[in-house]
Amino acid sequence: MIIVNSTAFNYACGKTTRRAVLFALFCLVFNSVLGQAPNISYPTPQVYTVNTPITTLPPTNTGGAVPSYAYGSVGVFAGNGTAGSTDATGTAASFNAPQSITIDAAGNFYVPEYYNKVIRKITPGGVVTTYAGVLLRAGNTDGPALSATFNGPTSVAFDSGGNMFVADYFGETIRKITPAGIVSTFAGSGVLGYTDGVGTAAVFNQPYGLAIDKNDNIYVAEVGNHTIRKITLAGVVTTLAGNGFAGQADGTGSSAQFSGPQYLTTDAAGNVYVSDSGNNAIRKITPGGVVTTIAGVLPGVPPALSNIGIPGGIRITAAGNIYFASLNKNQIYEITSTGSLVLIAGSGAVGSANSFGASATFNRPQDIEFDATGNLYVADQYNYLIRTVNTTGYTIDKALPTGLNFDARTGTFVGTPTVTSPSTDYTVTAYNLGGVSTTGVNIAVNATAVVTPPLQWLLILLTQHP
Repeated sequence: MIIVNSTAFNYACGKTTRRAVLFALFCLVFNSVLGQAPNISYPTPQVYTVNTPITTLPPTNTGGAVPSYAYGSVGVFAGNGTAGSTDATGTAASFNAPQSITIDAAGNFYVPEYYNKVIRKITPGGVVTTYAGVLLRAGNTDGPALSATFNGPTSVAFDSGGNMFVADYFGETIRKITPAGIVSTFAGSGVLGYTDGVGTAAVFNQPYGLAIDKNDNIYVAEVGNHTIRKITLAGVVTTLAGNGFAGQADGTGSSAQFSGPQYLTTDAAGNVYVSDSGNNAIRKITPGGVVTTIAGVLPGVPPALSNIGIPGGIRITAAGNIYFASLNKNQIYEITSTGSLVLIAGSGAVGSANSFGASATFNRPQDIEFDATGNLYVADQYNYLIRTVNTTGYTIDKALPTGLNFDARTGTFVGTPTVTSPSTDYTVTAYNLGGVSTTGVNIAVNATAVVTPPLQWLLILLTQHP
């Protein structure tokens, strides 16, 4: 599953000519290797004997490589589970209700903290520092990142030049932070309202979520105005969809309605996907402003996609699979390109258990982000943690006979069966950045084999005992 809206990929493989030569080889490798789905198989059938170790059985893969992670495993990347603002490494750091998470071209993560009034940075090694803002100091002061102030940052996004844009929720502005760390006000007057315009002549009402497309257009999910706004790199603010009134209507431009949209993302074609939180729905907006409903309790939505809860952070892959956090259900889901709703992680109960799939627990998972290998990171708001969910590796559809084991990292069968088992079909699925591959293997376990003596030994015995 290629994450086509990944900031790192857009930045590396984007249109800026000064990076074109440097990253040409990277882009070629990314698309030809990491972008290729796996293609796995096993020799089948396999017949084993009780109490006899089996020969290790790995999959044959003629497609893209499968990263060695246990699919669906949930862990902690950073944070100690208590509200705070400590800069440190991994679980020695602390956060205060992280609102969202975004990756940059170098693989660093950025976490806006509405309550702490700062933006935190986490390196790939888990080192947490304060990137911008002054702890607990609300304001709209521009300047160097660590002396600038924010009124409540909730989301960030990067353009192809490495500039960070910040939704300052209660500041009613969109701020800009250059790669050199200088903060300025990019759009919004700082006064609550609803006016399209250029730069600070535009007016917002609780801008919450941000996304940037391949052409560096910025999209803003505006909670207070129930709209999706668009900002060009020149700072021209227009309304892409919505009319300022809460509702749940599909349509084009101002004829469509949203209710408190919070998060959004874009695909390679320029479509915008919106977590319409007040409607418990996921909506899609074409570049022409045509709004449709993909999932949620709205007319025309298939029953299988109706019970998604309150959608939070959202991402989409090149194959058209949508991943999102369900805020009130405390779960992470995937909507496949074929229209199936798949639970990735979370039992639904409130908690902080690290485990696999539906055995793990969250406490209002707010936003999600993918790294370059396809693993998922979760801003787990009221656990005050940044969690990880592995979305590459292998799964098997049913339990194996006692004594046999399946390695979810490598897809390998190992062990010594201790009970008999009839011939059974098992389905194994492999996941990587490029997609999935499913194959079958038949396994049977027989009782201890009776060894038949060779014919020549039988002849000798007969001649010796007339």
